[in-house]
Amino acid sequence: MNVKKNFKIIYDNVHRSIVVPEEILSVVNSSELQRLSWIRHLGLAYLVFPGGVHTRFEHSLGTYHVASSVASVLSLDEHDSLLLEYAALLHDVGHGPLSHTLDSVFMHFYNLDHVNVGVSLIKGDRSISGESSLPSIMEKYGVDPGEVVSVITGANLNKKRFFLHEIIDGVADIDQVDYLMRDAYHTGVAYGSIDDQRLINSYELFKGHLVVGKKGINAAEGLTLARKLMYSSVYYHKTVRIAEVMIERAVEHALAIKKEDVNLFDDMELFNWLYRSNELSAELTRMVRYRVLYKAAYLFGNDLSNPDLVETLNGFVNDPDKRMDFERSLSVEITGKPYRIFFDIPGLELDKTKKYRKTGGVKIVKNGEIVLLNDVSPLSRQISRKELVPYRFMVMAPPQYVKEVQKKMDRIMQNGF
Repeated sequence: MNVKKNFKIIYDNVHRSIVVPEEILSVVNSSELQRLSWIRHLGLAYLVFPGGVHTRFEHSLGTYHVASSVASVLSLDEHDSLLLEYAALLHDVGHGPLSHTLDSVFMHFYNLDHVNVGVSLIKGDRSISGESSLPSIMEKYGVDPGEVVSVITGANLNKKRFFLHEIIDGVADIDQVDYLMRDAYHTGVAYGSIDDQRLINSYELFKGHLVVGKKGINAAEGLTLARKLMYSSVYYHKTVRIAEVMIERAVEHALAIKKEDVNLFDDMELFNWLYRSNELSAELTRMVRYRVLYKAAYLFGNDLSNPDLVETLNGFVNDPDKRMDFERSLSVEITGKPYRIFFDIPGLELDKTKKYRKTGGVKIVKNGEIVLLNDVSPLSRQISRKELVPYRFMVMAPPQYVKEVQKKMDRIMQNGF
């Protein structure tokens, strides 16, 4: 790779010094990327892990830094190196407020996810403030924004170059490398520690795919274990989920009254909008802000086997309006007020989005063929049996109604919905 000239150094608490040359700095300084400085990477997890207040901007810079290292390890040419670095820097540019917290809400009301929104920002079809500068910046340095989109999404990418997408969004991708290390560092949870240098230095290309070399198998096992443990201990911590669902419902209720374009708000803009929108949304937002949270009234583990119950819960996941109607009627029955008792169904939601089930799928080359990590690693196979989320569904309610909700749910579990 060519030595970078006209660069700045940004200090980072995970990667230490991040070298940012002028072709990258122009994107870093864009309003599209600077907006991510106002979006917490872990949403509301800081209510349980006070140090978890780092931002999507930090993660984007960190992912760019890892991409630059990978480009060097794989000896990519100058164009593909810059293409990969732009994709890494912009892979999360479409995230809405509170990161993943409102993904399902925005999909329901806008039929958009953060990748769709990011594509529109990268192509210049949408902007944060006035006309988007992203396409012209990348084109100035010989990179087509459409190529960047292809690397991020995997669409319209030549099979021989599909490895570029796998580096950004694969089973041992650089997105995971940065966020696991960063989230573990800031939350103080040791589970996210991985041997990032050994893993990255073991990356190889084989028949257009990114594979992990023999020397990186232990590091790949560590990555899959770290991911499993961080999901169960941080990302889907019960109290974190209660706070996130409360904000989800505040936004749902506000958008049901008046649909507005809020998916490009930052965290501060979202909270201010919720305070102004209606009494119930403002109340839930205020409670979350001051950590006056609902309690888990009913929690069902991963041994959910009743087919009728699974069918009903799947119906709630596939049709949020049905779930909202049930929550509303249950709330009125128990509290006398609508929208005070909420369901959380993360296990089935993750089943629906298979992209989260990456464990065990790391590609390894054995006897001249690609095999999966699970095929060569008993440890990886064992890790794969552990669920990402420690429960299938949870019912939450204000503390004074917990016992009544428990009795009601016991009857529902016996007799059906």
